[in-house]
Amino acid sequence: MIINRPKFKEITYGEAMTECPPARMDYDVVEPKMDGIWGAMHIRKNKEYQIWSRTGKLKKEGKITNKHFMIDYAKEITECVILGEFMHGSHWGKKHNVDGKFFAFDMVMLDGDWDFCENPLITRRLILKDKLEHIDDEETAPTNLFPDFVELNPQWDIKKWSDMWTEKVANEGYEGVILKKLDESYMDATWCKIKARADIDYVCMGFGDGHEGTKYENTVGSIHGGLYKLNVKYEGEKEIRTKELVDVCHVGGLNETQRDFFNKNRDYFKGMVFTAHGYQIFESGAIRHAKFKNFRTDKEPIKCDFSQVPIHSRGKTY
Repeated sequence: MIINRPKFKEITYGEAMTECPPARMDYDVVEPKMDGIWGAMHIRKNKEYQIWSRTGKLKKEGKITNKHFMIDYAKEITECVILGEFMHGSHWGKKHNVDGKFFAFDMVMLDGDWDFCENPLITRRLILKDKLEHIDDEETAPTNLFPDFVELNPQWDIKKWSDMWTEKVANEGYEGVILKKLDESYMDATWCKIKARADIDYVCMGFGDGHEGTKYENTVGSIHGGLYKLNVKYEGEKEIRTKELVDVCHVGGLNETQRDFFNKNRDYFKGMVFTAHGYQIFESGAIRHAKFKNFRTDKEPIKCDFSQVPIHSRGKTY
């Protein structure tokens, strides 16, 4: 199953703050963006489910297990397709204790009717919320049940987007936010993604070769970036501190000119400081979707250490 994503406008936080008029004012609601995969969950009438990636790969399937199946209810449940962020083995998901969760943010098919996606977001969202949160009813049996690992992705009024950015992105390390319009159908949706871009300085520890069998096999494929780690040991009452350079990230994003030039001058650049940019700095010191930015001569290599890792990403002290 492949569900095409809506059109996305992607801007940085800086652009969101400086554009005039602000792009965010064209939208009605804001939702947090986690570091998972785009998932389409197909709930079938035989109480089975399948989760598909946006490229049509089956990521998970099974029989729906839910405490509410202990009660007697109609033999058939409502068939539907919901979309969400599937936390499928990601570093981020494990760190935030949500690995395996499915955070639903939209519904595009209901009771076998794909025309359901032509309803405005406000309608689709209300029905999704109702199906997820109001399934206990003494009068009637539930008509649609989801696996226990499905939750509703939070949503706020656009006026609260800055507060949500501070809480979720700046403090808790979320990937960014998604802005949406309540009156748009799914097919006509024009969502806006605001991602937190991050820079970090590494020491060049060498280069990785281009993949064999590709046009890059005789050039540079990546730059190995290292950070200095503080080691502390004691000899009696004497504290001895040393710094060890450790390989933490292999940075790509090189154009053909850079690949060839670095390949011819590998020894020259080894030990120099370079900047990489991406979307999130992990506890390990690696940066998500790392891309090379530039080499720099105004910073000493020894200053490239784990102090650059944001507080919310640290699980231990380096």
